[in-house]
Amino acid sequence: MPLTLLRITPVLIAAAIASAAIFLEFTPRDRKAFEMLQRIEWATFDWRVRLTSRFDRKIADRLAIVLITDQTLKAVESKLGHRWPFPRWIHGMVLKELGNRGATSAAYDIFFIQTSDEAAPSKSRPVPGSSDRFFAQEIERFGGVFLGVPQGRDGERTQMPAPLFLNAAAGSGHAVRISDGDGIIRRVLPYIDDPEGGRIWQLGFVLAARRLGADLNQAQVGDDFISLMDKDGAEHRIPLDGEGYFLIRWLHTDGNSLRFPTKSIESVLGSASVRSRTFETEKTWPDYHLIIGSSGVDPSIADRGPTAASRNMPFFLVHLDVANSILTNSFVKKPSPWVRIALLVSMAAIASLISWRLRIRVKLRGRGCVRPTRLGSAFPGSRSVPDDEAPSRASVPAITLAVLEETFSASRHFRPI
Repeated sequence: MPLTLLRITPVLIAAAIASAAIFLEFTPRDRKAFEMLQRIEWATFDWRVRLTSRFDRKIADRLAIVLITDQTLKAVESKLGHRWPFPRWIHGMVLKELGNRGATSAAYDIFFIQTSDEAAPSKSRPVPGSSDRFFAQEIERFGGVFLGVPQGRDGERTQMPAPLFLNAAAGSGHAVRISDGDGIIRRVLPYIDDPEGGRIWQLGFVLAARRLGADLNQAQVGDDFISLMDKDGAEHRIPLDGEGYFLIRWLHTDGNSLRFPTKSIESVLGSASVRSRTFETEKTWPDYHLIIGSSGVDPSIADRGPTAASRNMPFFLVHLDVANSILTNSFVKKPSPWVRIALLVSMAAIASLISWRLRIRVKLRGRGCVRPTRLGSAFPGSRSVPDDEAPSRASVPAITLAVLEETFSASRHFRPI
């Protein structure tokens, strides 16, 4: 090989690697050939998410959780005689008590798709359907209820809440889960344009907008951002990943260490019972914004799955962490294409410089090594082993050990080839 070509070989190799990396970075990953590379990228992304969540945990104020747990199921069954799913009048009682505590908005990660003929408790003859009507009445009285819109069945995109409840609510928010090819949730759709419900924003966006006093109908939507104006006229610019998705900045790394004030349904019902007897008027959650969800071992309320932060995350925390990210202005941002190209070229240039400066002197020792006369002549300054010092047969382990030895000790030989 000519000496000039030998000297620029590291540059050519680095250029080839950089070109391949840029091609792979901007090639759609839905092809089968890139599945392994995509999975490696997902794995490193998840590792970075879990690492950063240990050090950067900004927590928004006036957010809280109302939760249905396994203990809730036992308490309601033993005291009220009802199993899950609870009659709607129970949800109405919970909502009434939350309003009495001072809460101003509540987003449901529990879905009310159909109505029922259940009757609410009454001293007189029970009236069929009165349970649903009581719940709708409390939804309207509360004034800030947003009902969850789940993923539809049989290929449908969404399932809207029953009109009785939806007409009484302040709005709705979708809870459609977006999983990557490995089944893990890392991002959400900020909104869905539904033929029936119009533009339905994600529950976390709804909760954050309510907290900011922003009107989502006036949001400016770009290819890589969403802009909201809060009640004070300040702009909140929310980055997207360039494909229309919002990358979740996870605050919670599991479902056991909740970082917001949390009350169970049974404790709220207990407070309602105490209030009815003592006429207590204290507002313990003034101007709070709530997410109401479920999580437990019982399959009927489990609602858990794999995310980038945890392999067993309660899904109501997806909405809460999205809202917290927006409210604290703490985001996962994807670099622009030019920045990504610059990073790849820079890394390739550094690799080329190191290869240019690093000279590996291969010492072939011991029994079974090849004759290295040509190898020595290819590198000026290297010593060729005389014929009488070189064994007659090749030994791959010996060559490998020699190369590794000189690679790790190469700091002593930094000078141009």
